[in-house]
Amino acid sequence: MAAGPTSDDLQLARLRKGDEQAFERLFHAEYAPLCAFAARIVGSPQVAEDVVQAMFLKLWSNRGYLPQVDSLRAYLFVSTRNASLDHLKRSAVEEKWAGRPGWLDEREAEVDDENDLEAAERAQTLREAVRALPERARLVVTMRWVNGLAHREIAEAMGISVKGVEIQITRALQALRRHFGPDS
Repeated sequence: MAAGPTSDDLQLARLRKGDEQAFERLFHAEYAPLCAFAARIVGSPQVAEDVVQAMFLKLWSNRGYLPQVDSLRAYLFVSTRNASLDHLKRSAVEEKWAGRPGWLDEREAEVDDENDLEAAERAQTLREAVRALPERARLVVTMRWVNGLAHREIAEAMGISVKGVEIQITRALQALRRHFGPDS
């Protein structure tokens, strides 16, 4: 028995036909997560918004040629990643990329009492540990833990296998455990 069309299939069909409401719903649903994702790549929320807006404009302009994909959300993350990397290349900041702050820098904790102070210190330690991860592992854990993407979506977005995603997450967890030590 053949499976029927998925919601992604239906949404793609609507987009290809020029359904502005379908595009608007997609834009509103995915804009903020894509901007947050792009900001982690380009290092600036303002630049990330420009990158994501340009990606959506390109998506709309080329709507008639959208490929058949398993996950529309993963496709958007791939497109955003590619647009962000293209921006970095055009801006000649590739050498600065390795020294950019990690994704957790945007999540500073407010310190109201001793417990909050401890939480802020733990968050700072975690930021430093994540910043020390290799670029690919840092990107995988960001997509998984911050953006909530499934392993399959991450694999598609990064052009690696699901097993490759699992390996990167395992390596990241091992590195974080080493960083925090056995008593953490």
